[in-house]
Amino acid sequence: MLKKLIAATAALLMIGAAPAMAQKAAYYDHGKVVSQSKAWQSIQTQLQAKGAEISAQLKPLADEVSAEGKALEQTVGNKKPDQLSDSETKRIGQLQQKMNALQASQQRVNQEFSLVRELAEAKINSAIQDSLEDVAKAKRVDVIQRKGSLGYVNSRYDVTSEVLASVDRQLSTLSVEALIAEVAPQQQAAN
Repeated sequence: MLKKLIAATAALLMIGAAPAMAQKAAYYDHGKVVSQSKAWQSIQTQLQAKGAEISAQLKPLADEVSAEGKALEQTVGNKKPDQLSDSETKRIGQLQQKMNALQASQQRVNQEFSLVRELAEAKINSAIQDSLEDVAKAKRVDVIQRKGSLGYVNSRYDVTSEVLASVDRQLSTLSVEALIAEVAPQQQAAN
């Protein structure tokens, strides 16, 4: 009897303590915050413009390689390597060097843009982390989780727009040029 009384008392204490242990939670869509943030959109716009500028700079070399390749193909035709003249072999070597230079330039640009995107996303993630505490206080919740880690979510606990607004206030724009300058030492170390 005494054991039953103690067990019942313990159960009542646990039931009474349960609401105190419960936490209010909200969620946000991390991918949406990153992709719709002003800073990310600014970076994408700047990278498109820079990509178009670089393409325009590389276009004469690409056109030259293409034209020379077609001319060489007409000259060489279906000849086997041992049937080529010295001048044809030399032209093929020069064309290959130009193609390698063009490809190396394109790879360098792609690598640089990739590093810029990674660095921009890291800066946005940092702003998100700083924003979560402010949004949690404003919404009076204890925990804000990423939507992707949850099985079921109720839209009334969605704080994505609040997190996005907070991130935009903290980090409204990023400069590609500044990020490239920040990335340059990493690229030089990799080469």
